[in-house]
Amino acid sequence: MEEGRTVLLIAAPGEAAAANRRAFEDAGMTVLHATDGLTGMRDALGDRPDAVVLDFAADDAPDVLRARRALRDAGIPLLVLVEGQVDEEEGRSGSDTIRFLRRPVEPHTLVSEARQVMQSAAAATKRAQERARHV
Repeated sequence: MEEGRTVLLIAAPGEAAAANRRAFEDAGMTVLHATDGLTGMRDALGDRPDAVVLDFAADDAPDVLRARRALRDAGIPLLVLVEGQVDEEEGRSGSDTIRFLRRPVEPHTLVSEARQVMQSAAAATKRAQERARHV
């Protein structure tokens, strides 16, 4: 169980969003939901979830760029669901805390990826704290 973990799902209402929400809840996580990028970003930076899942359309691209920067700076992991091919290098985006996944994504796969990115973020935070103690 992932008790105490919170995921913010930024996605238009629909079957895919409902299935993803159920998968996270079945894994014991709390799910917050926003239907647009700007509301989601305000929620993410205010509520500080353990991860953000952004299921975006092409016209939301500026929101994705802002999200990547703001969430990286806040230390909040981001999973972005996109159309089209995503190669492994692009999928990892040069960061352990940002993942790009090709849509459609099976809900159990999304939960697994979210767990991995949350673990990576926690490890990065721990390493940064240890380095700070030695300075």
